[in-house]
Amino acid sequence: MTAVVQDRYGEADVLYVDHIPRPTVADNEVLIRVEAASVDRGAWHLMAGLPYPLRLAGFGLRRPRNRVRGLDVSGRVEAVGSSVTRVAVGQEVYGIAVGSFAEYARALETKIAAKPARLSFAQAAAVPVSALTALQAVRDHGRVQAGQSVLVLGASGGVGIYAVQVAKAMGAHVTGVCSTSKTDTVRSIGADEVLDYRVDDATDGSHRYDVIIDTGGNRRLRDLRRALTRTGTLVIVGGENGGRWLGGTDRQIRAQCLSPFISQKMGTFIASENADDLEVLTQMIDAESAHSSEQESHVNPDLTLAQQPDRGPIFVKSRPVRTGDIDVAKQVRLDAVARYLQDIGNDNIEAAGAIDTHPLWIVRRTVVDVVRPAIWPEELTMTRWCSGFSTRWANMRVRFDGSNGALMETEGFWINISAESGMPTRMSDDFMRPLEESTDEHRLKWKRVLAENAPEADDAGVLDTPFALRATDIDPFDHVNNAVYWQAVEEVLSARTELRTVPHRALIEYLPPHRLQRRRRPAQPRRRQDRHGLVPGRRSAPRSCAGERPLTQFLGRDSRDTEHQRKKNRGPETEEPPHHAEHDHCRGNGDESDGGAFSYHLECSSGISSIELLTGHRKPPSRS
Repeated sequence: MTAVVQDRYGEADVLYVDHIPRPTVADNEVLIRVEAASVDRGAWHLMAGLPYPLRLAGFGLRRPRNRVRGLDVSGRVEAVGSSVTRVAVGQEVYGIAVGSFAEYARALETKIAAKPARLSFAQAAAVPVSALTALQAVRDHGRVQAGQSVLVLGASGGVGIYAVQVAKAMGAHVTGVCSTSKTDTVRSIGADEVLDYRVDDATDGSHRYDVIIDTGGNRRLRDLRRALTRTGTLVIVGGENGGRWLGGTDRQIRAQCLSPFISQKMGTFIASENADDLEVLTQMIDAESAHSSEQESHVNPDLTLAQQPDRGPIFVKSRPVRTGDIDVAKQVRLDAVARYLQDIGNDNIEAAGAIDTHPLWIVRRTVVDVVRPAIWPEELTMTRWCSGFSTRWANMRVRFDGSNGALMETEGFWINISAESGMPTRMSDDFMRPLEESTDEHRLKWKRVLAENAPEADDAGVLDTPFALRATDIDPFDHVNNAVYWQAVEEVLSARTELRTVPHRALIEYLPPHRLQRRRRPAQPRRRQDRHGLVPGRRSAPRSCAGERPLTQFLGRDSRDTEHQRKKNRGPETEEPPHHAEHDHCRGNGDESDGGAFSYHLECSSGISSIELLTGHRKPPSRS
């Protein structure tokens, strides 16, 4: 098998890839086929052999006793020892193994547990060591109780990010301390208060805490004591600043020596790697997932997103969040999410070898559930699969998981388009065969989710927001690119930032689209135009394209249009092209203005904000 190994202690350059025999398991061990493994601080200590007492503890005095690196693991059980009873062959598990940076790894039965159902293998592999440490720090050593105030130093780190969530799950009021760039991340995982250590001194004594979980490793004990209540508890997790011999443990030793002589409790611990606590973590993760699902159904009970299947092709790709994709709060914008969906869709088709046979697709509905927003800088892992299909279209689910805790769930209703006719066309049998493996829905039908009619502009609470279209907004189908509609949504949300502080759903459904070409209407008397070239007129309700308009118009082109007609519609060369004079209108509680065709509906209930968008067909301005 292939594995990442080392023959001597040192930095990362001592690691190399080698082919070694598959490990054999003892009676109480399990052989795991590794699907994912993660890196934590402990893996670095074992690679470097520091601090030196680590080598005396049995890991190898002059060289590593175990050549293969890696502790955290998730995968499927390949074989079990004769006395193993907790897991079975084929079961999905996660936990702590010996040498997880390999195709196969062995683990004690008492150090693994069933993988949380809603976590991918990559997500599950990031849990064991760090989350076990956080759980034991908060529950066993901090003994956190509901209503207590807890301070987590290093709240965005490997252990700290779990400590915040565990303390919140136990009912505590949690304050997290982190760097400026991570404040939004820590707030998104549940911290009641977030302090930037560059600006605020959490240990200045202005506020006292019942429990302090210190994962930072460099604050003086007297400063930490000043931030504790008279009978408060300090739990020190790790130490990274003490050199080759002590590795920061000198501060922990001093805390334990001082603790018996004061009213405050101070100490440290070595995390216990055990299956029972892994099962506790599984229960907490599944409970949080169930809560997220409840929020999803509450946002829109008519549309529940399908869960990730345990079979069929799953396409996974990672990408960093770019600075061009974020707003002033460094949060990823919805139009950036729309572009990410387009990119991963194209990459998925290309990886499947279908880029020549199925190159063109349009989206009729896009759903984005923002459970925890992505905050720059962050690495996003996108997981894509089919949740339902028919012969001409498919629902494609994409889940976004961020390296700092972001979580976004999306679904798109995609229609396969013929490159020759520009019409929906049947997918090939070879293309549909893999889709059948991941879903039981093989006769997917279009069903609208949003209400058909938008309110009038003069209705109470309706807000009209102009949004100009540009030549660069038009795609090869001659209609407005999907991401541009989301830019209009962002324009509205910029004035409603409170909607983004809670989990929210944004949904767009498309009726007849905006088109670059437009046929003339009968000549009308000249009417006053505004500064944008728009003619004021009455408003009309949007219409559904299904059964009311030719599908070719839904695609942004009319089969009756000819090149001659399109040239005629443009008018004289000196006349400004129609799309330069267009504006979309975003309107609270919906809109379909004379030039409009962009409607949005906002509603908030029980702390969940729902953003529903509906497009309609706009009439071209009359010309004299």
